[in-house]
Amino acid sequence: MSRRDRGRDAMTRPLDDEELGRLLESAGPRPPLPAEDLDAIAAAARAAWREQTVRRSVPRRKLLWPTALAAALVALLLAMAWWRVARPELPAADVASVEAVTGPLLLEAEGEPPRALEIGDTLRSGAVVRTESESTDSAPRAALRLANGVALRVDAGSRLRLASASALELLTGALYADTDGAAAGSSLEVATPMGTARDLGTRFAVRLAGRPPDLELVVVVRDGTVAVDRDGASWVAAAGQELLLREDGSMERRQVPAHGPGWEWVVAAGAGFEIGGRTPWELLDWMARETGWEVRFEDDTVERTARAISFEAGDSAIRLARPEQGLSMLPTARLEGELHDGTLLVRRLR
Repeated sequence: MSRRDRGRDAMTRPLDDEELGRLLESAGPRPPLPAEDLDAIAAAARAAWREQTVRRSVPRRKLLWPTALAAALVALLLAMAWWRVARPELPAADVASVEAVTGPLLLEAEGEPPRALEIGDTLRSGAVVRTESESTDSAPRAALRLANGVALRVDAGSRLRLASASALELLTGALYADTDGAAAGSSLEVATPMGTARDLGTRFAVRLAGRPPDLELVVVVRDGTVAVDRDGASWVAAAGQELLLREDGSMERRQVPAHGPGWEWVVAAGAGFEIGGRTPWELLDWMARETGWEVRFEDDTVERTARAISFEAGDSAIRLARPEQGLSMLPTARLEGELHDGTLLVRRLR
């Protein structure tokens, strides 16, 4: 037998106890294992033991649901990742149109110079518009109509973001909202750095006054009620009330009239009223909404007359810029009005 064959035979032949002892003595002692290696080996052994114990004690069908759940989660994550990458971009929706401007109303677009808006222009969701500050020469204000029917007025020196037809963000300045003409079930939220005003069927104004750290949120309710939320707290203001919230967290509630000089900017920002084909009732309704006046009729017959007749066709080209001009139009319908302390009494022409 060759040396090579004898070596292969020695490697495959089992060693007896005496040979094994001599081999170990010649090798000498081995260095001890590091403590961290011993801990890792022990942890692996315990994990393997637990796995085997569970597999023996739990029926096989109960072991399948964790695997199925993990697979479902992986599939869901993959689907979400695909949707983020592959989904088509939804087009922005038309949320408002411009009804009137009394000075520059500018549309801001990222990376572009501001563009002046005109009557009839539409605004898309996410649009940011602004009016320049009021000066002695002009008072740039605007009237907008939201897609859900809400009428808006934007005061001079304001900046407004239209997130949607039901969610606005007032960044600076003031706005006025009339929700009387809104579609059924619609609502309006006006977010500001000082809190959020939510209409509960109303006409109201929201104004940011002052500068940090003396910024104030002023919410004035002309009709209906408005809820104001800030930092987990909530207040409700009714018609004829004004809420003033300060940055220090304090709140003040005041009584205010529904008409008068404080609402003049709302009237000045309006689009006016076109007489042609309209009834005296519609004219009076517009006058009341614009000014906050309360309209009363001398009797039921006068009210029915105001609802039934229309202004003459020759009046079709007349557009009233201000509500008080409507008083001069009532006699053409054989009616007259007397205004006293915010109440307009309508009666037969004497």
